[in-house]
Amino acid sequence: SAPSFVRIDGLFADWNGKDNVDSDPTRVNNSDVDLVRYGAAVDASTAFFHVSVEGNLLGGRVPERFIRSPPGPGGNATGLPIPLPRQTGEDILRVYIDLNATEPQGDPIGGILADYMFEIRGEGGRVRTRALYTWNTAWSPVALPAIALAKNRTHIEGSLTLGPTTDRTRMVFAATDWAGIGALTPPANATVQAPAPAPELSGR
Repeated sequence: SAPSFVRIDGLFADWNGKDNVDSDPTRVNNSDVDLVRYGAAVDASTAFFHVSVEGNLLGGRVPERFIRSPPGPGGNATGLPIPLPRQTGEDILRVYIDLNATEPQGDPIGGILADYMFEIRGEGGRVRTRALYTWNTAWSPVALPAIALAKNRTHIEGSLTLGPTTDRTRMVFAATDWAGIGALTPPANATVQAPAPAPELSGR
């Protein structure tokens, strides 16, 4: 059976009962960034999150650009499109974290005042880069803390050790593709959980 606490192990069943179902007012035209479920949890020092999409999470897309060939003799164009050099496009998933909803500081996004933004960029279904930012009148990069991530084709879950959390922690999730198509969720109230027990060592 699924554990009552969240463990970052790529199994995702521990998010049952903690997730929210996303409903978009308008259709998202890229299933890879169409968020369908999302959830948040905290223990004393760690923020946990879960996101799933309709398509291929962090799939990325290739922008297609064409130009016409130059006119031939007499001003007639060949009419055959010539592709410009291939450009790959990353998908971006951002996790906005408000550690204490009662405090007035933070960047207003999706109904919360975010203290942290965790950004994941990827393509081909793979995580390419990770970065953490903190808000102080503007977003500034900070060194990555202890992080765990696990994903499959449609789901990703992760944890960040950010220091003391509160039972008023909330998160908002945003996914966008190279063209700016994407989705933004309403706030998710974090489920408060006891620290997960340490895994048993093999051979004992």
